[in-house]
Amino acid sequence: MSFLFEQTSKNPDIASKILLNIKYKKFSEGSYGFELFWRQKNKIFKTIDKDFLPYFYTVPDAEYSTEKLKNTLEKIRKIRVEVDNEIRGLVSVEIEVMTFENRQTKCVKIFCKQEKDILKIKEKIKLMFPKFHNRNHDIRNVSKYLVDKKLNFFEQYQPKVCAFDIECYDSELGAKGDTKNNPITMISFYSENESAQFSQTLTWKPTNIKNVKIYKDEKEMLIGFFEIINSGLFDIFVTYNGNEFDLPSIKDRADVFGLSEAKTINIFSRGWRKSSSFDEALHVDLYDVVTKHNPYLRLSSYSLGDLGREILKKEKKEFNMSLSKKIWDCGNIEEYVNYNKQDAKLTYYLAKKFLSVEYNLSRLTLQPIDQSSRQGFSRLVEEHLIRRALETSYLIPTRAKKEYLEERYLHTFKGGFVLEPKPGLYKDVVILDFRSLYPSIISTYNIDPFTKTNAQQNCFEYPDLKYFFLKEPRGFIPFVIDILIKKRIELKKILKEKFDENLNSEQIALKFLTNATYGYLGFIAARWYCLPCAETASAWGRYYLKQTISQYENTGFKVIYGDTDSLMVLGNKEKIYDFTQKINKNLPGIMHLKQESVYTKILFAGTSEQGTKKRYAAITSEGKIIIKGFEFVRGDWCSLAKKTQETVINMCLNENIENALLYVKNIVKKLKNKEIPLDELIIYKKLTRDPKSYNIRAAHISVAKIIGAKPGDIIEYIIVPGKGTISERARPHKTTNDFDSEYYINNQILPVTLRIMSVFGYKDEDFKKGV
Repeated sequence: MSFLFEQTSKNPDIASKILLNIKYKKFSEGSYGFELFWRQKNKIFKTIDKDFLPYFYTVPDAEYSTEKLKNTLEKIRKIRVEVDNEIRGLVSVEIEVMTFENRQTKCVKIFCKQEKDILKIKEKIKLMFPKFHNRNHDIRNVSKYLVDKKLNFFEQYQPKVCAFDIECYDSELGAKGDTKNNPITMISFYSENESAQFSQTLTWKPTNIKNVKIYKDEKEMLIGFFEIINSGLFDIFVTYNGNEFDLPSIKDRADVFGLSEAKTINIFSRGWRKSSSFDEALHVDLYDVVTKHNPYLRLSSYSLGDLGREILKKEKKEFNMSLSKKIWDCGNIEEYVNYNKQDAKLTYYLAKKFLSVEYNLSRLTLQPIDQSSRQGFSRLVEEHLIRRALETSYLIPTRAKKEYLEERYLHTFKGGFVLEPKPGLYKDVVILDFRSLYPSIISTYNIDPFTKTNAQQNCFEYPDLKYFFLKEPRGFIPFVIDILIKKRIELKKILKEKFDENLNSEQIALKFLTNATYGYLGFIAARWYCLPCAETASAWGRYYLKQTISQYENTGFKVIYGDTDSLMVLGNKEKIYDFTQKINKNLPGIMHLKQESVYTKILFAGTSEQGTKKRYAAITSEGKIIIKGFEFVRGDWCSLAKKTQETVINMCLNENIENALLYVKNIVKKLKNKEIPLDELIIYKKLTRDPKSYNIRAAHISVAKIIGAKPGDIIEYIIVPGKGTISERARPHKTTNDFDSEYYINNQILPVTLRIMSVFGYKDEDFKKGV
């Protein structure tokens, strides 16, 4: 990477410098260390530290006397192992007091010359002392270094972000994932930092559009691309689906031209999605951020256009990608360039919307943002726990062996309690919610893998006396949860007085980690895996929800719905609020029941046979419409069905039931007369694995096989008239101008309508009469 200057320093002066990234790497044979990348004013530079020694701990099987521990220390000090055909020893050993499985104990800290020495040395210790416990040998050196040096990322700093987006010559090759033989025609960059706008498109065809740099050929354009990446102007580069498309395309095309910069792009396959990164510059794929770290966002399609429309309220420019090859060849590329520019701009604005939470997750987990942004919540929770453990001298459990994972996979536990609502329209409903219920229970009852005990003295009891947890000492998991909840409460108080976007993003990140910690305890690959812990928290959750429902009903209130950590109560909001405060006075620990919102009306849909759990629509006291669980917010229905359901919901909430009937009958009529635009009938379905691996006959699988789709693609299809099953009549939407009216009436419009209208006694035939 071409920085303005490079500095080598053992102890860099970090005053006024912002840490952006860190990498542990091999510099030469036998020489390892850290590269740290810093922002200082208008430049990025790196420092190198080769003096940090890798280390781990070994814990005696019992409490050793000082003399016995010293003798053990001497035996360990003499250990020699063979690594890379070289006999090596330890660098040093020392005695340190650490917390091991919730008890303080003296253990041996072992420093090694290189990270790979640790594996051989710990194995030798296991042979010499079979009952000793080796710890922290499988923890990233980067985490240890950052904690020891008290460093973190982006502290008191707003990173400089730039989005880029590429376009390629042949859309058909692009659809097949052929990045090597598909020339890149243009690359657009966009950024707004410190009131200055950076907008530049790189291409190799002439155009009169502003802010376009024209190169003589694709190779020169790619060199220009890497110059911007390596310029030090920006801290983070963002893409949308860049892991799968942009970076692999750039790497492959740079390889074709023999550019050395191709080696600075790294592509890894993780599950069904790739992970792509630069050697030194930070890259964040917003597709991962949106789909992995936004559990409350549910869209039918996660295309850039749909996100721009739903999140930013900005329409994406229309452009027929199938004509990209023809347009490029004819040379009139203005429309194509403007399309590319807008994609980069949309990506940048999405980054402004989502990255603030990601900065906080990066800091909380002590990971560079290009790593934390693509991880699931279980991994984020674990990295956060590792950070807290290193900071508090707590020895970290090892990763589970494969045989343990297979055993864990066989076990599960009972979830939360649900009080099913009866279908109907209700008025004046107060929604009550336990604040972080499961984390609060874990904190209150000191639930931790190493506070679990068989004894019954000084213990909290599980509701059915199955498990017991010590009241003291404080467990590590409850200790960490206390930190998260306390900090979030502080931030919420500040935000109540005055809203601040950065503080709000911090509290959202804290909320994500807090709530995910409970689920992490039951995650089979977790270091702190403890099924009894998760089971106990769940049991207490059921206990308190049932108890709270009984308390309200015994006082004369009507509870119409309860689910896991919340309940809905009919009645006067002031009276309900007063009674809630009485309940809170008797709740233990940090448990707290809060009034979340008030609904003037709520409609529970479905039938008693079908169940209505989590399927409702409501109007808040502020006039906002809330919709949960309907097809309107799900991805496997056409836009006409969603629009119809949304309209019917609004009409029914406003008690215009007859108008809703007439509205749906008109939709049915238009479908029969083929008066509905085809675009409103496209069904979207995400492909989760290779279509060849499916044994089922599903419509989207049939279409996926036709178009040669790959895992992760969004399949768009229409059901056409004719003989055969629905899957046999599914067609890629661009290949047909017709649709099956009866399918869309009976399989799309009427099912979503009857979810609501059946509450008022309507049946299928009511919507077909006279049509």
